[in-house]
Amino acid sequence: MPYLGDFRREDSLPIGTNDKYIHYEIASPQNGYLALDHLGATIYLVPSDTLVLTIDLSQDNPWQKYQFKGTYARINQYYFDQARALKSLPMHTRAQLANQMPTLAIYQQKMDSLLKVELAYFESYLTKHSLPLWFVQKEKQQIRYSDAAYRTNAVTYRRFIKMDSANAVPKNYYHFVSPSLLNDPSAAHLVDYQHFLTDYFFHLYFQQKRVKEAANYLPILASTYVSGLSWDIFMARLLSEYLAGLPTSGEQMLAKYYPKFTDKRWINQLRDYYRDAYTLKPGELAPNFALEDHLDSLAYLKDFRGQVIYLSFWFTGCAPCRQEMPLENELVKYFEGKPVRIVNICVRSSQADWAKVSKLYNLQTVNLYANKAWESTLISKYNVKAYPHYVLIDQEGKIVKNNCSRPSGNAKAEIAALLKQ
Repeated sequence: MPYLGDFRREDSLPIGTNDKYIHYEIASPQNGYLALDHLGATIYLVPSDTLVLTIDLSQDNPWQKYQFKGTYARINQYYFDQARALKSLPMHTRAQLANQMPTLAIYQQKMDSLLKVELAYFESYLTKHSLPLWFVQKEKQQIRYSDAAYRTNAVTYRRFIKMDSANAVPKNYYHFVSPSLLNDPSAAHLVDYQHFLTDYFFHLYFQQKRVKEAANYLPILASTYVSGLSWDIFMARLLSEYLAGLPTSGEQMLAKYYPKFTDKRWINQLRDYYRDAYTLKPGELAPNFALEDHLDSLAYLKDFRGQVIYLSFWFTGCAPCRQEMPLENELVKYFEGKPVRIVNICVRSSQADWAKVSKLYNLQTVNLYANKAWESTLISKYNVKAYPHYVLIDQEGKIVKNNCSRPSGNAKAEIAALLKQ
């Protein structure tokens, strides 16, 4: 299963004695994940290359003996040996620890131990096996930044998913962060490095009160802590997220920081892609729906005709979605008695999780659930590319703006202005 950015492609093979083939079309070297008998390992995939794995699946434990052949066989042998020795992928262990540990202090201790074990295994492996020098350097960076990314993300995860208090972070929690860890252009293309920067910068953003909008503060942090290729890639990723989720802020950010990019070829491609990304235009009729509400009744979009509709698409595992929920309740209260309906549509979630999160945040909105069929239809018709996704619809059921401001942004003023028209 190769990782294709935020997308994944999965395949499975039946057990048998014959040769089995999987063909992937990939444009650049990347890691994938191969699961065998409830244990999985990373695999390294390269365009126009053939990787051969010989393994006896008839054995009780197929992980006892395996062999790779191909240009990058040694790298894949290492990944399989690592998974067998550690009995799990370190990234899976890190994710489990973030969810299972009762406090961040205990999680911190476990992460310190895991990092030592992983580094010690790699150093020991190098004394017995030969690996390409470029890979040794890359793997050391990968271990370092995978650890950093999971540590910084755990704070956000536990705050908005596990509902830890803001004071639950130990004072020495970020002791691992250093100037050299933050500004490392040689690691700029590593996904975990970029995730680490994003989560750490959000941590710094939440610690201050001076700047209200993250879109204004994160670029300041990037210019303060990183430079060169690290800045270019971080800002390109940030712009992509804002152009997808908050296009107004994204367009303003792009206009401000575009001149600072060293290589403008890929930022030009990004700009051109999002220029035509939102096909649902102002003045078009909003696509209708018939969705289940919390009372097990069907609600139709046309039922709200004559009212301004502020529509939200969200899913239960989305931390930014949960951040907006108390503010959505405030909008309901603010516009009480006026022809305004705040409507939430939950997608990509089970009904049980939808009900649980709705109760947790005491949602006062028109709270709807989309099953798989409606989910696919609405995500396509409303061109949902990031979450939460908000849509402003006028009293005639026509689109005012697809992907409009969030409650934490300018939503209240936009709704109020529409009421006056």
